[in-house]
Amino acid sequence: MWEESGSLLAQTSVMRQLLGLFLHRRRLTIDPAREVAETEDRWFWLFKVRRVIPFLRILHVQYDYEDAGSFFRPFRKNGDGAERFSVSLSLLAPWEKVVLFDFVGEGSGYDRSFLERVLLDLDRTDLSGNQAGESRQFALLVRQFTGKPLV
Repeated sequence: MWEESGSLLAQTSVMRQLLGLFLHRRRLTIDPAREVAETEDRWFWLFKVRRVIPFLRILHVQYDYEDAGSFFRPFRKNGDGAERFSVSLSLLAPWEKVVLFDFVGEGSGYDRSFLERVLLDLDRTDLSGNQAGESRQFALLVRQFTGKPLV
């Protein structure tokens, strides 16, 4: 995520794109001057799906946490399983939730093999790192740029 010309921009991590053979990429632009949030998903290198969401339709920015668990839970050595932090826009009528990005990674003290990391990386983020801190920072930036409350 970065700021450019007064807009907030974010994109699927390069690691996730690499692991997914560049089959999917999401790009987000939040432009306070135009009062719109734009998502662009590219699928299979060719097909683009663009969505423009006016700020007037946004009810609030939603920040969620979920213990994503693990298929490999019986085989793990110690600690927590995978955790998922999600940043979304909740829209007014018709009620809809637009997920901007998910931040997924291992919980504290969790040992995973390389195979587990590849198989569990089902979302748009790096496998390791500070997903709690990065997702919170992203949620706060979305709130700041849209002017909508964070819940």
